[in-house]
Amino acid sequence: MTDFSNQAAEATERMRQLFPATPLQRNDHLSNVYDADIWLKREDLSPVRSYKLRGAFNAMGKQADKDVFVCASAGNHAQGVAYVCRHLQKKGVIFMPVTTPEQKIRKTRLFGGAWVQVQLVGDYFDDTLRASQAYCAEVGGHFLSPFDDPDVIEGQATVTYEMLEQLGRSPDVFVVPVGGGGLSSSARRLLSERAPETEIFYVEPSGGKSLAAAVQAGAPIALEQVDTFVDGAAVAKMGVNTFAALKGIDADHVLDIPEDRICTTILDMLNTEGIVLEPAGALALDALKDLKDKIKGKTVVCVSSGGNFDFEGVEGGRAGHDPADRARSDGGRHSHQYDPARPVPDPDDARAARECSGVAGRIGALPKAPGRARGICRAGAPYDRQQLSERRSGASGRRDPSASPLNGRDL
Repeated sequence: MTDFSNQAAEATERMRQLFPATPLQRNDHLSNVYDADIWLKREDLSPVRSYKLRGAFNAMGKQADKDVFVCASAGNHAQGVAYVCRHLQKKGVIFMPVTTPEQKIRKTRLFGGAWVQVQLVGDYFDDTLRASQAYCAEVGGHFLSPFDDPDVIEGQATVTYEMLEQLGRSPDVFVVPVGGGGLSSSARRLLSERAPETEIFYVEPSGGKSLAAAVQAGAPIALEQVDTFVDGAAVAKMGVNTFAALKGIDADHVLDIPEDRICTTILDMLNTEGIVLEPAGALALDALKDLKDKIKGKTVVCVSSGGNFDFEGVEGGRAGHDPADRARSDGGRHSHQYDPARPVPDPDDARAARECSGVAGRIGALPKAPGRARGICRAGAPYDRQQLSERRSGASGRRDPSASPLNGRDL
């Protein structure tokens, strides 16, 4: 094995101290639909229901001399860091926006226990990020990047390494979701060494095509606008380290999926297979629709990257089918303007911007959504940042309540 393969193998062995390998499962339903041999790498079945704890554990394990770890996140990265802090018995300080759904705050505190302190700061993630970095510098802690860190990338490579070991052969096609690039860049590096014959497709949401933009420009560039519905993959700018491993890929192997179409895949997997996927977790599976002519008769592995589906705030009337109706139902906050002059956020932290009705509004808008799921997924009333902030005592960094939620970046 080459250097990166050896590193991935060692990281995979270390990972067994934290949790068993996630399953690689053949999916008969999808195999029949696409007349192919379809397998799912079930990262939604990890202890924190996403692959993010892999990178956190690998990076933190290599900084054993550090007493304090700091991150800024309102999504899967926060929960992964919290889980690892408790396992390693290291202090973690996790900064989360005031607007983070209560469910995410509770889960982060539950995973971290007495080892983790959650700080609610700022209505917007860039405020949260600045506060976390200032605190980290003040206490001499170690800041944990969500994706653009060599040790995090190495940790995410364990997803692909496990897949190859479990399948026992090289798949014909590997389909991986893309956000900041930690998972996809690690997959490309490992497969280029161990299974160069495997064809890789990279899938990102249409409202956040940061990889496609970087491929076209030849370097990471900031998107002017990002739709935050696919919160785990809604990234304004690819990482520098991650794109270094992805540079040179064929543009026709970078796929983008419309946000509303992802909802049909979420519902299909829920109603047919009983699998709960978050929007980013459904990206690779949804891409099979665009690849059906290419994958017939082939062995295909898709990464279901996460299952942290947020049902908070689903009460209220269902959004209309028209996009304008959906925009009115949630205060027009599905599409957020990105300011390139402000710091680029954590890929997970689109969760901080998603309003309580975000996922529900998208799924509720489907005219053919099955009755039971459609009844569950209802768009909530417009989200009131001020009321939520006031309910969370001790939170700081709040903006003037009269300020528009679209001032600055809600990513």
